[in-house]
Amino acid sequence: MNKKGQALVEFVLIFPVFIIIVCTIIELGSINYQKLKLESDLDTVVNMYLKDENYNNYLKNNNLKIDLENESNQVTVKLSKNVKIVTPVLKLIYSSNQKIETERVFYDE
Repeated sequence: MNKKGQALVEFVLIFPVFIIIVCTIIELGSINYQKLKLESDLDTVVNMYLKDENYNNYLKNNNLKIDLENESNQVTVKLSKNVKIVTPVLKLIYSSNQKIETERVFYDE
């Protein structure tokens, strides 16, 4: 019995699965990082809104979409961004782009 051949066959069978799992973990980590960055961008946009600064250039430079709702003194700001999916396994589960969103509600006086 050839032990080296047996190990090679096991490696050839397991290696692609291992690579797919590692790439998927990296992709999900990237999406989570983009979500955290979007939260930070939302803080920046809300601060600019409260200071009456022009936040449109910031949104345009960071490729962000905003949905702003102003009811009496309650303001709802929603930011969204499309994140491109690279891993083939996640493309089967999701579409080629994943939309991430975050929302903040505050009171403007």
